[in-house]
Amino acid sequence: MVLSTMAFVGAIAIPRMSSAADNSKAAALASTTRNIQFAFELYAAEHFDRSSMENANGTFETNAAVIVNRLIGKTDELGTVSAAGMFGPYLKEWPVNPVNGRRDLRIGGALAGAGTHGWTIALGSRSIKSDRTIQAVPVGGHLGAPGASQLVAEEPAAASLGG
Repeated sequence: MVLSTMAFVGAIAIPRMSSAADNSKAAALASTTRNIQFAFELYAAEHFDRSSMENANGTFETNAAVIVNRLIGKTDELGTVSAAGMFGPYLKEWPVNPVNGRRDLRIGGALAGAGTHGWTIALGSRSIKSDRTIQAVPVGGHLGAPGASQLVAEEPAAASLGG
C-alpha cells in the first residue's frame, strides 16, 4: 500500500518538477537572448548604426571571436577592440546558452536549432538566436486533460536591430 502510494505521488510530482525545470530554462534562455540583443543594439547606437558584425569599411565580419570581442571589450569608433577604446563593454562576458550549455557563436551555416553552437546569427543579420530550442513538455492537466502537453518555449522571437 505504501509503495503504491509513493509510486502514485512520484508519477504526479516528477513530471511537474521536470516542467518547472524546463520553464526555468525557457525563461533563462529568453532573458539571455534579450541581453545579447540589447548589447548588439547598444553597440550599433555608439558605432554609427553598424552592428558588431559590420566592419567600418562596410564589409561583414565572419570571425565570431571578433564579433564577441567587440561586445565584451572596449572599442573605438571604428569598432577596433582596444583597452583605450571609449565605447563598451556591452557584456561582462559572452553568455552560456542555458539550454545546451554552449558558449560559442556560429555565423551563418545551419539554421538556428541545429544545436551545434550556443548561439547563431545569419551573416548580415542583426538578430541573435539560440542554437537550441526547448520542446513541448507534459504539464499534467494544466491544459485540461491529465497528461496534456504545453509548448514551454520555442526559439525566442529574434528582435531586429533597427535595420
